[in-house]
Amino acid sequence: MNKNFSEIQMVDLVNDYLLNKKEFDKSLNEVLLKGDYINGSQVTKFSENFSNLLDIKYVVPCANGTDALQIALMSLDLKQGDEVIVPAFTYAATAEVIGLLKLKPILVDVCPKTFNISYDEVLKALSTKTKVIIPVHLFGQCADMEPIVKLAKKKRHIYYRGCCTINRSQIYF
Repeated sequence: MNKNFSEIQMVDLVNDYLLNKKEFDKSLNEVLLKGDYINGSQVTKFSENFSNLLDIKYVVPCANGTDALQIALMSLDLKQGDEVIVPAFTYAATAEVIGLLKLKPILVDVCPKTFNISYDEVLKALSTKTKVIIPVHLFGQCADMEPIVKLAKKKRHIYYRGCCTINRSQIYF
């Protein structure tokens, strides 16, 4: 590594663990001692807490955002070859899940100021095969949802908000 630069660490999981070690260890030990890994008491507790935090009725716990996106898309009546518009700047799993379900990812450019999906680029990408728009939100900031929601409602498209990085964010329009 160049001596003039230091390594930038995006996520410090070791430090996060050490800061919360007592609580993490207690929860992990409870799971290990009960052996209830899938939909066990800790998952139920998480679901209830998260539902209360977000003030929503239902939470479907998933292993990760990829699983959440796959479950959401599988719940729709999509056909092979249907198009799903996604930002070109997103985690690879966004397009991966679309391909896995034999749908066609349509990558559109992002706004250079926010790195979120560009509404103008969504308009250009629309076709008769477009069924879903996934405006993935990044870095704790929401995509410009007002025009996307209006467009989706007008064209009868479904929009799915990828919110892994913006839990508890609110959009007003």
